[in-house]
Amino acid sequence: MAASSPALTSRPAPVSRSADWMVLGVALVALLLAWLLRQQALSASEPVTVGGLQMALPAHSFPSGTDGQFAATTPDGLIVRVTPLPAPTTGGDDPLTLATARAITQGQALTLYRTVTTDVAAVGDRPAGVLEYMYVNADSGNFFSSVLEVVHGYELLVTSGDQLYVLTLEAPEAQWDEVQALWPRLVNSLRFEEVSQ
Repeated sequence: MAASSPALTSRPAPVSRSADWMVLGVALVALLLAWLLRQQALSASEPVTVGGLQMALPAHSFPSGTDGQFAATTPDGLIVRVTPLPAPTTGGDDPLTLATARAITQGQALTLYRTVTTDVAAVGDRPAGVLEYMYVNADSGNFFSSVLEVVHGYELLVTSGDQLYVLTLEAPEAQWDEVQALWPRLVNSLRFEEVSQ
């Protein structure tokens, strides 16, 4: 009878799976906490007033406006602008007229500008026109290059007294999901300051 080798007869103790489950549990809790912190950071906002128009921008937005125009870049890289303009003498109370006039003006100023949709909204009790638009960023490189940066955005146009406020939210096409997520929050935060008599 042949002698059996000690290496063949001795077996290691079974590995405890409870340690593996604990590590997995800790990893899942850490991921959940990270997700909650990110959601909180994304929903945090800070108030901004431009002329008589108030809104809530995402916290830690970087302001950069010039020439009477307020502009800010959000932490996600989206561009928010508020441009106060003189209100039109006619058609200022019709949001679709405002949106159409703005689309014509932007079509003359921006490369390959096109309106995707036109809609109506409200800021408090004031009607507002809304444009969804796209254009090619002329500064994104050689116009004849095969890769051009397409900018996709929204504009809201609303009058108050003798002012027309144009609220713009736009970003490169690759960030369109972020624009769509922020736009309703931005529009819902809009308020006009009460003028004390």
